[in-house]
Amino acid sequence: MAGVPAGQSKGYTLSYDAAGRRAASERWLSNASGQSLYERSEYFYNDLNQVERRDLKSVYRQSGANSNAVAQSVSAAQLDLLNTYDERGRVLT
Repeated sequence: MAGVPAGQSKGYTLSYDAAGRRAASERWLSNASGQSLYERSEYFYNDLNQVERRDLKSVYRQSGANSNAVAQSVSAAQLDLLNTYDERGRVLT
């Protein structure tokens, strides 16, 4: 999020690693009690640059802050996606 549109901390951000793969994304969910709640997805890759796993975390920031602001609280990671590939790189699960 480049800024905070109309004073609200709503939006969606993407970050990439040096190889150009998506490292993480954040999506605004709600505001409550002076805090903004975001859902953060973190991506993990195998040796063939295929998404092997995606974890989800809840991230709380001060209301009105953008996604560059320091998180006030971060939940433990929860497995959201797990892929298995065959020897030809085709997804099995």
